[in-house]
Amino acid sequence: MGLPTSSSKDHSKLRLSSSDFSRPACTCQPSDLPKPRYWRRFGARHCNATEIHCSLRAREQKKVGASEVATETQLQSNPPLAARGNAFLNKFQTGSSQASLPGWLATMSNMGQSWQRCAERYRLNPTGRQVTENLTARELREQNQPLEEFLQLFDHELDFVQSVLAGQVHCVNLSNPAGILLKHRNVEQDETLAAESAGSIWSESVTGTNGVGTCAVEKRPVVVVGEDHFLKSFSNLTCVSAPIHASSDEMLAILNVTLLNPAPSLEALAMLAGLVQRMALRIENDIFCSTFRDSTLVRMREESQQIIIALDGDERILGGNAAARKRFGLNRNDRLWSVFEKDESFHNILKSGGGKFAFTRRDGRSGPLHGEIQLPPARGLRRGAVPSGDSRSSATRQSPAAKTAQADAILSSVLKHGGPTASQLLRASTIGLPILLLGETGSGKDTIARAMHDMFEQTNAPFVAFNCAAVPESLIDSELFGYAGGAFTGASRSGQQGRIEQAEGGTLFLDEIGDMPLPLQTRLLRFLETGEVSPLGAGRVRRVETRIIAATNLDLPRRVAEGSFRQDLYYRLAGIVMEVPPLRARTDFEELVQGIIASQVDDPGAISLTDAAMARLRMHSWPGNVRELRHLLLRAICNSEDGLIDAGHLSFVPAPGASREESPKRQSAVLAVEDGSEAASPALNLDAAEKLAIRDALIKAGGDIDLTAARLGISRSTLYRKLRRHDIRRETVPVN
Repeated sequence: MGLPTSSSKDHSKLRLSSSDFSRPACTCQPSDLPKPRYWRRFGARHCNATEIHCSLRAREQKKVGASEVATETQLQSNPPLAARGNAFLNKFQTGSSQASLPGWLATMSNMGQSWQRCAERYRLNPTGRQVTENLTARELREQNQPLEEFLQLFDHELDFVQSVLAGQVHCVNLSNPAGILLKHRNVEQDETLAAESAGSIWSESVTGTNGVGTCAVEKRPVVVVGEDHFLKSFSNLTCVSAPIHASSDEMLAILNVTLLNPAPSLEALAMLAGLVQRMALRIENDIFCSTFRDSTLVRMREESQQIIIALDGDERILGGNAAARKRFGLNRNDRLWSVFEKDESFHNILKSGGGKFAFTRRDGRSGPLHGEIQLPPARGLRRGAVPSGDSRSSATRQSPAAKTAQADAILSSVLKHGGPTASQLLRASTIGLPILLLGETGSGKDTIARAMHDMFEQTNAPFVAFNCAAVPESLIDSELFGYAGGAFTGASRSGQQGRIEQAEGGTLFLDEIGDMPLPLQTRLLRFLETGEVSPLGAGRVRRVETRIIAATNLDLPRRVAEGSFRQDLYYRLAGIVMEVPPLRARTDFEELVQGIIASQVDDPGAISLTDAAMARLRMHSWPGNVRELRHLLLRAICNSEDGLIDAGHLSFVPAPGASREESPKRQSAVLAVEDGSEAASPALNLDAAEKLAIRDALIKAGGDIDLTAARLGISRSTLYRKLRRHDIRRETVPVN
């Protein structure tokens, strides 16, 4: 990959010669900065505050042996030793391929200064053998201490990035500013990637130009592709890194993704670089919110950036995230009203426990900034939370982290059933391609849309859901596109922002899109084509960038044929089509049950199901899909006294039109399962329930083995084994 030229600096010094390797091993000056304890093991001098002690390099050279250290004699007898560095510098100076690189990616890939440090300051041998040092377990614990409070915030992002890269040999890791890996996720134990383990040191002074070490020194996002690594032993890797900062702008950590070459395409590399930076911003915002969790938080969006400001009880500014500091130049103890026009209604929002608010700017920019005020737990009760006086409050509250984890789990579950992969969804998001979800009512399309939003966007980006079937036809236009003050009789004087504008910088979820009236379909199509919105009566056009996810339980091609849905809109929405399977066809039923429970309680381990309860759940046909399952489990959690859900705690709601009477055989089997008396054998009860569930599934599937297995959530081989065990013969089972 070619790199851009830099006409502002003279890089002639960068050429490697024999003299570069004949100088003393270290020219660094002592530092008065505090030294971590492990430095006593490696020496007492270091290059700078973000790099490992430079005497570590001397120790490594001694460990490797004199044959690995370049000397004057070696260079004279082996001219190619410095040739690799000169080849890179020729490419750097000429910028042979810079035309193919986007400007921001070219900046991330500029490794010229890093190579200069490696050659002149660290005296690294570019053809030397790979050497990495590892801390002891005790030393690693000491390095974890400054970030211990936040380490759990990183796990979700590391897991997500790993899921996006599924199928590629890669490593996702988190390092501290000294280049020490604290957390990592390795897919395959490749020899080179195996060195990227917790406690390994990847500072630039030790391992040369690399994603972690160079990002630590230059404090900026970095892309290092193949031969751009200073040490040849790492030329089979591609590294993409981004720094993570605290609210004080101090660098806390580095998020890095390493891939085994061949290097990805330019498109894929740009997507990966954007993903890593987006994840780093999400972590920064999570850290900010965690730091100020006992303060009032004001969240708003401007263009594509999420702005978060923390306030004390007197409305003084305690801090802001990176976007807020950059946008408003915040200073601690400034009053909120030094940034925005004072509005007395703000106090009413505080008294009511928080909510949405429109801030009027003081910088002369037109239009308000729409945001949300979130009170700390001591001053505001989370929506849907049980008051602390309830003895079961800890079991029925749902934290935002649990919601996110559950949404991700459901999305991952659906992806297992085929269709687009996570990386394809991410690419679709990057280029603005709409996503269309198709599935039965209650199958979880809204939850999946939310999970996609969380996957695409940084924390708290707006997710705006609009149900096209729930709003009267006469109001859909104004609700979706907004209106100016006095646009029609009964309109608000100040006007109203439409759902599309509310979703700017985030995701607009159009549920029940198949029920949208034809006239509105034309306006929506125009927005999808131009990205421009014109509120009713406004006489102006405004460009809005938002992601579109649409969903329906209708057969859209059939609606197109009938003339009730525009064909061009259908093809415009169907950028990526995802089929959401009904619950009866899911092969991961038990995992889904556990995931839903985890989404409803703070301590999922406090709730469990007996085998009889799980067998009873498998017997049901689930006409209401995931929605029916979720509410059933909520009722069961409320009914259970000690967190153990048995079959007797499951209260099913009859399907519309279904007979409330059951056959004597079915009733006896179900009662046997639900009977908690000592007279019945639990093993026999469970066997009876399983046999009945298999027979019912066979009947409803018309004897089809594949469909029966899908209904039961088991494999074909398991189904055949259970048929033999229960002596069930397909030819003796009546079919519908």
